[in-house]
Amino acid sequence: MRFAPVLLALLTASAMFTSTIAAFGEPEPVQVLAVQSDDAVDQAQKLTLALKKVAKRQSAIALVPGDYSLEVLTLALGCSDTPDEACLGKIADRIKADAFVWGTLEKHGSELDLRLHFFQRGQPSRAAELHLDSEAGDDALNALAERALAKLLGGKAHAVNGAPDEEMGRLLLSADALSGEIVIDGAPAGEIRNGHAELELAAGEHDVSVRVPGYREAEGTIVVSSGKSALLRLHPEKIGTLRASHTEGASEDAGSNAGAGWGAIALGGAFVIAGVYSTLRVNSINHDAEFDGYRAGISKNADACVSANRNVVVSGASSPSRISDLCSESKTFEALEYVFFGLGAVAAGTGALILLTDDTPPPRHTDAGRAPRRDARLEPRLSVGSHSAAIDLRLRF
Repeated sequence: MRFAPVLLALLTASAMFTSTIAAFGEPEPVQVLAVQSDDAVDQAQKLTLALKKVAKRQSAIALVPGDYSLEVLTLALGCSDTPDEACLGKIADRIKADAFVWGTLEKHGSELDLRLHFFQRGQPSRAAELHLDSEAGDDALNALAERALAKLLGGKAHAVNGAPDEEMGRLLLSADALSGEIVIDGAPAGEIRNGHAELELAAGEHDVSVRVPGYREAEGTIVVSSGKSALLRLHPEKIGTLRASHTEGASEDAGSNAGAGWGAIALGGAFVIAGVYSTLRVNSINHDAEFDGYRAGISKNADACVSANRNVVVSGASSPSRISDLCSESKTFEALEYVFFGLGAVAAGTGALILLTDDTPPPRHTDAGRAPRRDARLEPRLSVGSHSAAIDLRLRF
């Protein structure tokens, strides 16, 4: 009987230890596929090694050993170069890992574009896009891998030997007085209410967006420092209004689109006038005395232009070379008819669409002493030669 208290204590301690382990949770197995690249192979290999090195230091995940290539897997499974969700599930079965990181690296001039994805079975996929100078060294690539993995894993990414409090910061998010959904690094991260929200994020760079029904998605990038707060102001724009400039005070100088709409209509009118002129020129050439005289001297079924090009001479009429010139001029203006009338219809239709969809509020009154704004106007000028036509457009403001 004297061993009963000891046994009871041991059983209690064992239960507490088991519950502690269950609450803490085991690290999630994650595989890292080789970063795929066609034009930056060396950097892609270094990034793959850096990602695996960073993943080994994480406490919430456990790196699954193995070397797998995204390109080889997609070819073997009959998937497209950019795998969809169904193909990603097949890849997970093939590599025997329910979660894995995959990505591509592309070189554009002097910049490297890294697109990294995190697949986890049963969960929405996450994505991160980062940029780096193509001449960056190993330290920069390691830092890029650190940032990319932090973006993909979000709050899961904490170093084993690091203190979580020192690697977390706060985001103070402002979005006017609106309420909606917050998306961070491609994954839902809660809601913003009445234009304000506070979130705890891992230190590093994050892509933040706010989605409000009836408004365009507002996006921004913020760098959160360890143990500090970072403020990000976003301004979602109502659907159906013009996009405002991001520069402070620019909205006060923004004017109506009516000038642009009327300018496009005026341009369309100028094109139509040019088309009418081309039509008149074609008609004038077809009834030219020289052309009629030459046409009267050939067979009724024969084409005057074809005969002139064949150097058929008609007694008492103009020379075949002169008739050929008239034919060439007529064909030029016939082509210009289609061009000018088509451009006129497009320009006038665009101007009408701008006027019909313009819901910009009228500009504010100018301050005292400021010169009144002059409306911009478009002045088309038409010039036509014997074998060509041109339109000179001048914008006065």
